[in-house]
Amino acid sequence: MIALVLTTILGIFILISISMADEAVTVQDDSVLVLKLNVPIAEQEIEDPIAGLLPDGPEMTVGLLQLKETISRAKTDPKIKGILLQTEMIGAGPASIEELRSSLNDFKKSGKWVVAWAGAYTESSYYLASVADRVYLNPNGMVEFNGLSA
Repeated sequence: MIALVLTTILGIFILISISMADEAVTVQDDSVLVLKLNVPIAEQEIEDPIAGLLPDGPEMTVGLLQLKETISRAKTDPKIKGILLQTEMIGAGPASIEELRSSLNDFKKSGKWVVAWAGAYTESSYYLASVADRVYLNPNGMVEFNGLSA
């Protein structure tokens, strides 16, 4: 009985360590950083190794701080030539969007380009996309622009 309990505990630890293992990312020359911002943006990303194992786990979020760090690293990485923003339905408040926009503007000061693409734009997603050098919209897409309210 003790061996069964110990084996079960060991198996759980092995599953958790496998799910937490980071894969090495290699960036090739002339790469483009793709930022798909179609999930809610929280202030900090919370890593939950068990959530990935559950079929109906919690909704995935991306951390604002991690996004800003990624953009900052891409600015100094000579292998990254630009950023492609995909901001269809951005799930962030005005302050978070302003911080992201500021980070992207800082990225552009390095001489690299930013391009935005979406199937549809909301006010928030278009505001973030407006920092880009070029903004593309699906020909069958739409722009929701009914103003801001206080």
